[in-house]
Amino acid sequence: LHDDWVEIDDRLKTDDVTWGWLLERCKGIVAANKDHNIAKLDMPFVIATAGKDQIVHNKGTEKIIDKLQKVTDVTHIHCDDSGHEMYLETDAVRTPIIEETIKMINSLKGKKGFSPK
Repeated sequence: LHDDWVEIDDRLKTDDVTWGWLLERCKGIVAANKDHNIAKLDMPFVIATAGKDQIVHNKGTEKIIDKLQKVTDVTHIHCDDSGHEMYLETDAVRTPIIEETIKMINSLKGKKGFSPK
């Protein structure tokens, strides 16, 4: 599907990594790994990991999941046969992630400070 989109509309093509995004993401990873920041989190998480991901290191994600589970509700979905772009793969991969995310959002409705809009 992604390949079809970029063939239809050239504006969707990119040539290189978005370096600004990558820099900010790296800063976020450093902050997310700090125990004092994790201890402040008071919302549930749905985290999906892919067994065949060549970009994201699952061991690092699993360490953060372990830390999060000590302070909040975490749903971890692991797909052994999935790669990095999980939403672009199959319904069998996509559906459980979407369903769990919707459940998480519905559990937050009406709570102070949360608005799905």
